[in-house]
Amino acid sequence: MPTAFVQVSGDHDWKLFDASAPGAVYRQSRKGVAVPERGQIVPLGPRAALVTLTGPQQLKTDLQGCPSPMLVSVHPNSTFNSLDYIAKQVFDLTFMSWRTFMPSTHPVSIAYPNLVVDLLGNLRQIPNFNPDILITKLKESRWFL
Repeated sequence: MPTAFVQVSGDHDWKLFDASAPGAVYRQSRKGVAVPERGQIVPLGPRAALVTLTGPQQLKTDLQGCPSPMLVSVHPNSTFNSLDYIAKQVFDLTFMSWRTFMPSTHPVSIAYPNLVVDLLGNLRQIPNFNPDILITKLKESRWFL
């Protein structure tokens, strides 16, 4: 079975600009001028690409500036390494959210586990909370694949 080891990161120095992008109307001005539309995939080589997950329409105000794209990298030991397909999958996973009808700025495969970790961290504040109660068959299952 082909396997891809993929890293999705927002921690990088890359920015994308589109000089021809007019942006979106915002009150009496425009927001997102020169910001590329959502879903742009820019290859950086055979194993890495930038994916824009936030376009002019998703910016809140005209003061936000240019959003950073996600850096999608495929590990060299992967047996499946179709960068276009993997980058498209990362983008498609940003359209899945139970919290809003708007597209997310992160794939759900990253955002939801982070939400779970945050919620579990809050359990420590509950008096007499016993973390051993979380050790169940669910811990060993592939519940998020």
